[in-house]
Amino acid sequence: MMKNILAAVLILCASGAAAMDVVVEKSSRTTHLSAEFETSASCDLAWAVLSDYDGNSRFVSSLKESRVQARSPEGILVFQRAHVGFLFASRRVEVLLRVHETPKSRIRFKDEALKDFELYQGAWELSQTPQACEVTYDLTATRRFSAPDWAARGVSRMSVRGLLKDVRQEIGRRARLSAGGQHD
Repeated sequence: MMKNILAAVLILCASGAAAMDVVVEKSSRTTHLSAEFETSASCDLAWAVLSDYDGNSRFVSSLKESRVQARSPEGILVFQRAHVGFLFASRRVEVLLRVHETPKSRIRFKDEALKDFELYQGAWELSQTPQACEVTYDLTATRRFSAPDWAARGVSRMSVRGLLKDVRQEIGRRARLSAGGQHD
């Protein structure tokens, strides 16, 4: 049974590899993930999608809830609840993110609740190139819950790949809407 699950994880991870490369570095229970993609949409439009904290759960399939709880000089407090997992093993995770924005270029976040993670922090960065907007995502997470390392790496990779796919699709959708239905 365990071999079948491992094989399924490897097949699913490999199936999206051509679409988006997610680099996973692992030590103990800490995982560092980084990924990027380009879009022909403007970085302004990509910023609007990434900073739509109350709307994230409408277009990020793993997010079941995302809402701004407070805005202050110390940053934006965003509660998020997600379901992550693979096949029959899924888990609800919650984070209370303290978000710091550098408008139009960087969003840094760190979990303050530390309910499901000992450490959960990362950033989104936007960089305009002559042809495209490059979107970069970095996350470092140390989980509190137990899971086999191979499964945690596979689920982490699939989750980030899914997140970036959903974000890229939403950027494209909004770009088409703003261009009067033209394709991205």
